[in-house]
Order: sequence, then C-alpha cells, then structure tokens
Amino acid sequence: MQSSSPYSCDGVNVVSDPAGDAHNPAPGGAGPTSQADITGISFSANATNLTTKMTLANLTDTPSPGTTFTTYYVVWTSSNGKTYATEIDVSPGPLVAYGWGEFNTSNNQLSTYNSTTGTYKAGVNGTITANVPLSGIGNPTIPITDVNGTPAVSNPYGLTIAGEGVLGSGLVYTSPMDRAPNSGYGQKWAVCPPPNNPPTAVLTANPTSGPPGLIVNFDGSGSYDPDSGDSIASYSFNFGDGSMTTQPTPTVSHTYNTAGTYAATLTVTDTHGAKSANAAEVTITVGLPDLVAATPTAKNTQAKQGQKIPITVRISNNGTADAGVSYTGFTMDGITTLIGQVYTAAIPHGSYLDVTLNWNTAGVKKGSHNIYAIADYEKQVPESNEDNNTSSTPLTINIQGNQTR
Repeated sequence: MQSSSPYSCDGVNVVSDPAGDAHNPAPGGAGPTSQADITGISFSANATNLTTKMTLANLTDTPSPGTTFTTYYVVWTSSNGKTYATEIDVSPGPLVAYGWGEFNTSNNQLSTYNSTTGTYKAGVNGTITANVPLSGIGNPTIPITDVNGTPAVSNPYGLTIAGEGVLGSGLVYTSPMDRAPNSGYGQKWAVCPPPNNPPTAVLTANPTSGPPGLIVNFDGSGSYDPDSGDSIASYSFNFGDGSMTTQPTPTVSHTYNTAGTYAATLTVTDTHGAKSANAAEVTITVGLPDLVAATPTAKNTQAKQGQKIPITVRISNNGTADAGVSYTGFTMDGITTLIGQVYTAAIPHGSYLDVTLNWNTAGVKKGSHNIYAIADYEKQVPESNEDNNTSSTPLTINIQGNQTR
C-alpha cells in the first residue's frame, strides 16, 4: 500500500505496488510475468551517487514467453526539473546491462544512454539497483528539510518493458508489463523535516468569577508552535463542568449555571498532529460574594466632644465570587443612626479591605456610644448571605466634655 505521506526521508519504498498485476504484452500473453512484477522502488545516496532500487515479486533472467529480454526503468524528476531514469536490461544468462540518462516519457526510452554500475539479486522479492552520478542530475541537495522545497526526487514511478530480439538492438513492446504505482506517482525524496515539537497552549478567560449564569469568554490565541512553517490546527477546550469542544478557532464562550469551582483547560494540536503537553488552565469560580464587617477599631476611644476620631473596619469577602464596589456604613447605638459612609473598592473573593471613617463628634451627646460597621450598606452587591454584613461586636467610644479650643 502506498504511503499517505507525500514525502519520504529514508527513501525506502517511495513507490509501493501490489503483486500480481504484471502482464505479458506478447501474443497469447502467457506467463510467468513475476520477473516483471514491480512491488517497490527505493532511493538512496552517498557523497557521489544516487542509487535506485527496484524490488520484483520473483526476479529471474527468464523473460515471459514470446519475449527475449526485460527492461526495468526507475523514472523521476530531479531538482533541476529534468526527468531521468535508470535502465537495467536483463536477458538469459543472466546478461545484465546498467544505464541511466534523461528519459523521454512519450516513448518510454532514455534520450541519452550512459553506462553505469549496479547489482542484480534474483529470487522472490529480488532486487536490481543502478548508480547515477549526482553531478549528472543537477547535484540535488540531499536531504532537504523544507517540505515545500524542491527535493532530489519528485514524481517517481517504475516501468517494466518486454523486448524481442537481441538485447540492445531488438524491438520493445510499447505497452509496459507493469507500472508502479498503477497510476500517479510515489513519494518525494529526500524530505527530512526537523522533529515535530509539540505546540504550547496558552489560555486566558474573562471574567473568572461571578454568579450562576456566568458567561466566560475563553481565548487561546496566545498559543503557538515552535516549528517554522507549523501552526495550530485545532483548539480543544475542556470547561471543567463536563462540557468540552474542539474547533479550528481560538476563542469560545461558555456559560456556567451551577455554583462551584471549575478548572478549564486548553489543549492545542498542530498541523502535523502533535498535541500540547503543558498545563494551560484557568480556574473559574461560580458563586456570589459575601461581605462581612469585622469589629471596628480606633486608637482613641476616650474623646472630647467635637474631636474627629478615625474608625477603621476590615471588610472581608468570604464568598466565592469577587465583590464590586460598595459603601461601608457606620452607625451609632444600633444600626439605624448613620454617622457616615465610606466608598469601598471592589474586593476579590478570599480577600479583604480596610476602610476608615473620620467621625466628627461635634454635637454627639456625652457618654458611651456603640459604633457598628455595616458592609454594603446600600445593598449594591448581590451576596450569598445578606444577613451577616453588620459587625457582630461594636466598638465602644466614650465622649467626654467639650473639646478645649
């Protein structure tokens, strides 16, 4: 079976052909024809020569009935754009002649004939080889690494042709005994691309937290492949909630309807099938914030009436989602008498923020007063628990006589 790859690095069986498809063009078409039944063609090279090798189902020097010799051609186009072939003529003895030259595809013969050397190994899966000087075929570069470059061998195929009469001066049948492959051509050679390194997946997401029904936009466009000429062919997103998708584009949106913490991952595949091995992961938290006010504190709890007292409270977000901006309220002697509000910036889940009110005590009655802090006083932030915003323990401040002026 012919390889599905369009090129070969090692040159082994760049052409493959099933056994049993050779025929005898002489009248009667009698067998055997296995000596002309091509099953494979390979190429190799050293510093000075390119070598063709043809493998036959059962190579012998006995021609098919009605013929007197068999000619074996390996044909290809070199990097200089010219078509060449090796020609090996075999008649009983065995008498074997090796040649090469430019090839005329209109009559299946060499345009110019140059003698050369080769090998003949008879038997089942027997082989015949021929050597071609690289200098005679344009000194092709062997190997090349660019799969889009021009290799030493393109469009290779093989022919076996029966002849009648004396080898070298007899007639040949115009219909080949076998062509390999039966149609088209074999692989290009020698194309040896560098090892296919795996691509690297890069995943970002926005937003990464929010209430159920959260729509997250995922972006894998930062992913890349380190190999020149290679690129990302597909993006496989696993959203961590049992849903996944594979697509050729790097961006996708996904909705999380159930509260929880999800590990969303991305795996990318390049055009040669290599998959990313790195961990490209983003944690998505679906839930609500929960703002809680601690007990307020103040350095001065014994103040003259009319003094300004800095009161600080720590607002913690104990929920599973980030909290947006809000206002922290401060009340006196219960939760209904507001003494001030302080703008409170957004607080990520699991984090906190200290806010301070400068309380002006002018006009405040003398005596002890209990100060409470209330997170999200204006109820701007939807929370998982709306009943724990108020500090459980108040700060007690004692207001004494008028401040001395």
